[in-house]
Amino acid sequence: MTAKVEGLFGIPLWVLEGDLLEGSLEWALDFRDKNPDGVQMTNQGGYHSRDIQDEFPFYDHLKERIQSLPQCKVVSSWININGQGDYNSIHTHPLIDIALVWYLTNNHNTLRLMDPLGGMKHKLLRALDYANMDDTNLVRATAGDMVAFPGFIPHLVEPNKEETERVSIAINLVCP
Repeated sequence: MTAKVEGLFGIPLWVLEGDLLEGSLEWALDFRDKNPDGVQMTNQGGYHSRDIQDEFPFYDHLKERIQSLPQCKVVSSWININGQGDYNSIHTHPLIDIALVWYLTNNHNTLRLMDPLGGMKHKLLRALDYANMDDTNLVRATAGDMVAFPGFIPHLVEPNKEETERVSIAINLVCP
């Protein structure tokens, strides 16, 4: 497995491509079925589980996959399941060093990361037409991929336009 580090607004974005771990999608859907209440956070519709850290059976897989990231500790994790039309509004992860998303289904190019400087960039820099001067970036991931970025990056998940559910596990990491 390889990890590709890309520059995003001068800030690292890690894309860890990989195959879907057998049984992981079924586990997440079963967890929702057994714990249907969930919590309301940034989710607009859909399902956001409570913290699953004590019940997450895939830590060995996770540790193996994130070896190329800075050495950090998992402090929280949860399941996101968005049906058709469901989405997550713009947010950050305060006091979190790395926000990680493990996709159990394709995300259909719906993770939108925003430049934390936003409109603060001077118009001269825009006039110079530097590469990657966009204020947002859509990230495409397929089932099994992991995407990691600093927790201070504003981000959202666009509405699910598919008839199938979009499933991911979000993990917050704090570095020593």
